[in-house]
Parts: sequence; C-alpha cells; structure tokens
Amino acid sequence: MNQGGENAFPRWIKFALAGTMLAFIAGGIWFFKAQQGHQRKEVEARLWSIARLKSGQISEWRAERLADAAILMERQGLVESVRRFLSLPTDEEASEISRRFRTIKEHYRFRDVLLVDLAKRVRLSLDPKMMDLHRGYASTLDSAMAEHSPLWTPFHVDPDYPSPH
Repeated sequence: MNQGGENAFPRWIKFALAGTMLAFIAGGIWFFKAQQGHQRKEVEARLWSIARLKSGQISEWRAERLADAAILMERQGLVESVRRFLSLPTDEEASEISRRFRTIKEHYRFRDVLLVDLAKRVRLSLDPKMMDLHRGYASTLDSAMAEHSPLWTPFHVDPDYPSPH
C-alpha cells in the first residue's frame, strides 16, 4: 500500500507516460506541419492553374479585340465616311460617323471611340470630355499610324478617367 504519502505509481511509469506524451505531441506537430506543407502545395498548384487559365483568357481577349479593330479598319463604308469628314467636315458626316461609333461602343462595350487625325487632334469623340488626346495614347498612336494597324496602349490614368484604362 501507499505509505507516507508516496505516489501510487512508480517513478519509471511517470517517465514512460511523460515520454509517451511528448512523443505523441512531437508526432502531432510533425503530422500537422506535413499536412500544412501538402495543402500549401495543393493550393499553390491550383492557383498556378487558375493564373495560367486567366492569362490565356486575357491574351485571347486581347487578340480578339485587335482582330475586331483590324476588321473595323477594313470597313469601306466607315473608311470612306471618315475620309470625307476629314477632308470636308460636315454635321451630316459627323452624325453618321458618331452613329457608327455608338454601335461599335455598344457592341464591343468600349468606354469611348475616338477619331484622331494625323496631327493627333481628336476630331470626333462620343465623350465630349475626350476632345483632347491623352498623353497615354501619343507613343502608341505614332506606332499605329506608322504600322497602319491597331495597337494596345499601356494602362494609364487621366484626370477625367481616374481609374486605369
């Protein structure tokens, strides 16, 4: 029996239990870290897959928009209307071009459509605030005119449109 207040368990059992508990705790920590690392790798793999998919979609969208712009450049009715307007601006011709621009804006969900001459002056815009060409367009416009092809401008902001576009 227990004499003089001695513990009922021998000291070696206490050490064995403490050692077992420490082993369980260490094993639990190791298992947790292993699972955490595994889940992190899975999440990273999913995020990379999503990123590749999204970047592919964005590239495809950009290519489609450039193709749309190239097709617009080949619309003879629009090209002739623009030539007439640039050589002899009339309200009637401006109305016709603006009507076509509104259709383009609605179908392609553009914010605005501009007609810019070779001197980089905005001749027509669906948005009256955009009658001055923003600096963000200047270098790309030079390249587009030289190459006779549509190009993307870098993202930029301006006072009238503070969000990047």
